[in-house]
Amino acid sequence: SLLDYKESEEGMFLVMEYVDGEGLDEFLAKLKEPLPLERAKEIMQQVLSAFHYAHEEGVVHRDVKPSNILINGKGQVKVLDFGIAKLVGSADFNLTKTGVKVGTVYYMSPEQVMAKDLTRKSDIYSLGVTFYEMLSGFGPYKQLNSEFEIYEKIVKEPLIPLTQTMGESYAAVWSV
Repeated sequence: SLLDYKESEEGMFLVMEYVDGEGLDEFLAKLKEPLPLERAKEIMQQVLSAFHYAHEEGVVHRDVKPSNILINGKGQVKVLDFGIAKLVGSADFNLTKTGVKVGTVYYMSPEQVMAKDLTRKSDIYSLGVTFYEMLSGFGPYKQLNSEFEIYEKIVKEPLIPLTQTMGESYAAVWSV
């Protein structure tokens, strides 16, 4: 939560809530095997609740990734870094130019790769890639060597089904 802000000659400063926890990326990196399905669902339900609220308020995050999802000691989730967020339909509040790619390559939606206008659907795509990584233990594009290869896969090919990489027990979540 934003608690306060200050503007001075040195710049603008934000005073934000301190959350004692770790990024989802760090949490996943410590695991010896993929996150159990039920725990992944619990985390994702909290993440989706936060995004539902943001989207209802007309905010598109535009940089969804595991490092922007924090889990505190009680297992509660906080979504971080709305620094490149955009208010949908507001040309006045746009921190980046149209036609400029924003976000982190591995989690970009096809419309981000093509530098098109982003909507909440772009966040939903990136949330899907994040959920994929939570369930499989690896990102779908991490084995690729260049941004170009990643961009090509995102735009031209569907993700490899979890049922193919993890087994049929993932059929129900793959439909999500």
